[in-house]
Amino acid sequence: MDVRVFGVEHHAAVAGGVAGDEGLHGHLGWLYEHFCPRPGSGRRSSTCRCPTRAAGSVNQRGHDDEPERRDAARSRSIHANYGKRGTTYQSNASLLSTDMTRTHVRLEQLNLNLMLALHWLLVEQSVTLAARRMGVSQSAMSRTLGQLRVLLNDQLFVPVGRRLEPTRRAVTLRRPLADAMDTLRNLLREDAPFDPTRLDGVLRLAATEHAMAAVVQRFVGALRRAAPQLAVHIEPADADVFSLLNGGRLDLVVAPKIGPTSKGLFSQHLWEERFVTVLRRGNPAAHERLTLRRFCALEHVVVAPVGGDRPGVVSQALVQRGLERRVAVRVPYFASAIDIVSTSDLALTLPASMAPRRLAIRRPPLALPGFVLEAVLPQRLRDSELHRWVVQLLHEATGSQSS
Repeated sequence: MDVRVFGVEHHAAVAGGVAGDEGLHGHLGWLYEHFCPRPGSGRRSSTCRCPTRAAGSVNQRGHDDEPERRDAARSRSIHANYGKRGTTYQSNASLLSTDMTRTHVRLEQLNLNLMLALHWLLVEQSVTLAARRMGVSQSAMSRTLGQLRVLLNDQLFVPVGRRLEPTRRAVTLRRPLADAMDTLRNLLREDAPFDPTRLDGVLRLAATEHAMAAVVQRFVGALRRAAPQLAVHIEPADADVFSLLNGGRLDLVVAPKIGPTSKGLFSQHLWEERFVTVLRRGNPAAHERLTLRRFCALEHVVVAPVGGDRPGVVSQALVQRGLERRVAVRVPYFASAIDIVSTSDLALTLPASMAPRRLAIRRPPLALPGFVLEAVLPQRLRDSELHRWVVQLLHEATGSQSS
């Protein structure tokens, strides 16, 4: 079974059973209720037989696998027709109504790899990407999706553009299924002391441009020295970044704190930031005291992230005083704004940690509120030794101490 801890994939063979573990017991109970429900529940009946063996084979108990072969064939037919114009998903009443005298299917008959596949389909919302996670071909993952649709008697995913949108039923399964996977991963962890040099796989994080400059660049350097086999994938912190974190597509977000932490997540304070104003050293204004009047008379370059239309802290502070400034240039990135200031007489107000020494750095002539940079992680993994190590590296990158 292919499992993942904090974006790090490991391969582990699960043999035998585990008794007495409340977490495992609870999550297996959840899997039992959702994937092997009682007859008449509106979902897959007690006859659900997951195609786990070769078609037409006989299992160790002498059970004929012909029903499994029929289920697999039906799954392939559903997937082949799914998404075609005029095609809808319909359950097969005869398939679901046989053997109704049984009250439950045995959990041993359930192919748990289907649950892992569904987890990655929910995370990636792509058959191709989920197949990469599982280390199988795209066609194999397509067949698995067909089996899941039969098993759950639901479409599960609807094609929207190049992505798969989960159905309402699939959305309700995402969180408890991720928790169940985490419980299994924790059971497979070795008792040996945590050793970052043994880590491999991918750490997936999102960060703002400011967070990259203030923390993440030094963090990545330290992480690569301590865990040279661990890859790091970084993407921009967009508006839906916390949904991606909650859904398991990200492991960590580093961004300014803009409100209460979302449900299911927890945050760690990393850095308190203040603002400064920078000018080209050859700018005449750089050789004079920067008064409020001179500040407003200067032409400014403003950084406005793509899709952001809210006034910045400088504009808000000026409006409160009944003042305004002339914005000559508006760009989406601080790096671009710094380059523009370096070759012009424009002024730029930005976080102090991003101000390059080649520019003249001045204190703004009006009070501007600072902000806190924080690391945000999934709540369910809060006690993970790997997470604690990563957060400690983040604190070391900022020169602060973890709390």
